[in-house]
Amino acid sequence: MNAEVIENFSFTAPRISPEDLARERLDLTEEERRVVDGDKYGGKGQKATEETEEYINDALDSLEKALHSIKVKPEYDEALKRCPESTQSREFRLKMLRAELFVVKTTAERIVKYWETKVMVWGEDIAYRDGRDPTLADMSQEDYNSLLLSKWMILPRKDKHGRGIMYVCRPAWAYQERKNLLRAVWYMWNAAVEDEAIQKRGLVFLSYAVGDSALRYDRKVDTHVVR
Repeated sequence: MNAEVIENFSFTAPRISPEDLARERLDLTEEERRVVDGDKYGGKGQKATEETEEYINDALDSLEKALHSIKVKPEYDEALKRCPESTQSREFRLKMLRAELFVVKTTAERIVKYWETKVMVWGEDIAYRDGRDPTLADMSQEDYNSLLLSKWMILPRKDKHGRGIMYVCRPAWAYQERKNLLRAVWYMWNAAVEDEAIQKRGLVFLSYAVGDSALRYDRKVDTHVVR
């Protein structure tokens, strides 16, 4: 473990108690509580979007305009040149709209970040190749080992609100280079969101951390994992 990782870890960061959370909840408006409950419990409080054909088409048209309004997006612009079919596909853009609850501005930003991250993690040759998502065959042996040893799993059953469940054993995270783990994470997230029900209802992420150590904490990996 290098010194940079230790320096970036705070042993004195403030902890939030259940009482703190209760007081914070009292300060929320009814609408804010509904949103929080929706994030926590899925079916309680989340208003499902009625995806009529007209609604989807209007959102896609607005998304195209929002993407054009973003001036600096080199990776996305390159994707438009090298794999325009997949970059502009209805399936891809609808998946992104669902991830942002059909908020067009943040969906456009998500798509730009998607291509930035995809190129960073996989390199241009794989990221832009035919517009296809990377597969197991694109992984190095070190990437594949990281996927297996880190115990990333999509559970076969969804929760009672129809959300997918992804499990990871944090103390088992293993990688020779950061990109080994990031490629494993990319593969798992993309596998999960192929499921339309997960696109619409969301995903619960369960992380088993018993036995994990602050000495193994890697801020850079965590930053990229949550992107």
